[in-house]
Amino acid sequence: MLSLRAHALITGGFFAGLLVIGWGGNLLEGFGLFPDEPALQIGVLVVLLGLCAGLAFSAVPLIVLTVLRFQVSVGNANRPFIRTLIAHQRAIVFVMWGLLAAGLLLAVPAAILDGAFDMSEIRRLRFPALSTAEAHRVPDPAQPRRHCHLGLAVPLALARKLAHRPRHARVDDDRHQPAGDRSRCA
Repeated sequence: MLSLRAHALITGGFFAGLLVIGWGGNLLEGFGLFPDEPALQIGVLVVLLGLCAGLAFSAVPLIVLTVLRFQVSVGNANRPFIRTLIAHQRAIVFVMWGLLAAGLLLAVPAAILDGAFDMSEIRRLRFPALSTAEAHRVPDPAQPRRHCHLGLAVPLALARKLAHRPRHARVDDDRHQPAGDRSRCA
């Protein structure tokens, strides 16, 4: 097993990778530099899933080593239970990794079947006033882009369609209910 410092650096590297990709992706998307290719978006989701899994797997030995070093530092190293844990720390890590892997083997296929990597659902969540058919068309790379009154880069025809929707069909993001139905909010 590696040292506590090495495990801390590995876990910190995965965490930093998540932050850099997340912040960098938000900046690129905010400036309109991120292409709207579904294959690229799914690729980024897969990379982020891999980084999250790497962070979870790398945190296990870090936590086991931290807990056992703390027990040694407070003077519990001579207790039989702590001695057994220290002697079998590698087995503890492998068992925890096995449980994490089993959870991933169950969760990832179920998430794929449930539509976790379906880009139309993500677009529908970003534009809640759209129907499912309209969400499949946002954004349409074949049409020239224009900025609508919402400040979002959407095709001009879709922006016109949104502007002509009745007020009661639009949904406020902060309340998640129709805009005209605020009497029940207290």
